[in-house]
Amino acid sequence: MHDFHTVEKLATRQGGAVSRRQLKGLGFDRVAIDNWVRIEHLQPAYRGVYRLPGSSRTEAQRLWEAVLWAGPSAFISHSTAAWRWRLDGYDRRPSRIDVCVAVTRPLTAPDSIAFHRARGLLPGRHTVLVDDVPCTSLARTVVDLAALTPASMLDALLDSAERRLRGTRESAARLLREAGTRGRAGAAALRELVEAPPAPITGSRLEDRARAVLRAAGLDPTCQQVVCDAAGKQIGRFDFGFPTARIVIEAQSRKFHDGWKARENDYQRSNGLESAGWRLFYVTWNDLRDAPDAFVGRIKAAIAEL
Repeated sequence: MHDFHTVEKLATRQGGAVSRRQLKGLGFDRVAIDNWVRIEHLQPAYRGVYRLPGSSRTEAQRLWEAVLWAGPSAFISHSTAAWRWRLDGYDRRPSRIDVCVAVTRPLTAPDSIAFHRARGLLPGRHTVLVDDVPCTSLARTVVDLAALTPASMLDALLDSAERRLRGTRESAARLLREAGTRGRAGAAALRELVEAPPAPITGSRLEDRARAVLRAAGLDPTCQQVVCDAAGKQIGRFDFGFPTARIVIEAQSRKFHDGWKARENDYQRSNGLESAGWRLFYVTWNDLRDAPDAFVGRIKAAIAEL
């Protein structure tokens, strides 16, 4: 049983999972491995992949099992990597775990795994540990997701990635230049975005959507508008603004505007704006989902009053 401590140490670093390939690499033969399975020191997860009995059944363990099933050049990718990176819109792990492999050997994936053959994936350059699980880098994840994301939502995806890790836009542009866009779905649209002068990064997905709605209507607000009173004292920093019209807009979400202290701060800023001759408009997810035209109409009407 002394030898099994080596197995436990390795599996512990991998969420409680280990592969037959790894065990053979440690010098254990088929007889020893099969015996551990027989006496339930190892529990089968996938073919050639095992978990330690009694180990916590965590998301990290599930991801490691999928990676180990696919082999040493495999990484969590696509929507599952986006969830691991905590990108906006990827709040839950997909029902099937996305795994990409930088080899061409034939593989038949279990139902719980979505298998992707990676083009130009360079372990070490395009991959990284995210919460101790091997995943595609954030830039590589964005490039992979471009094939699955509507062109109208690519900008929001980029903004979310940039908020998570500054420099992702430049990294994605460099990756596309290296790998090329020919035959890669969504890559041309993504390349056009990453090589264009970047718009200011907003603070949330709600702000991304509000800005997109305003731009689609022919309005181009400034981001992070700072308003001061006549004495030069700062009243507040607001999500969007039309300075010439003395209008500011706040994306109203529970995350940033719920609770007594947040509401009291909003009241104080609203009073300060009114005294300084500015108008404040709020926008919510319901406004953008159910009545975007009405929201745009209010802003246009206020601008037209000048």
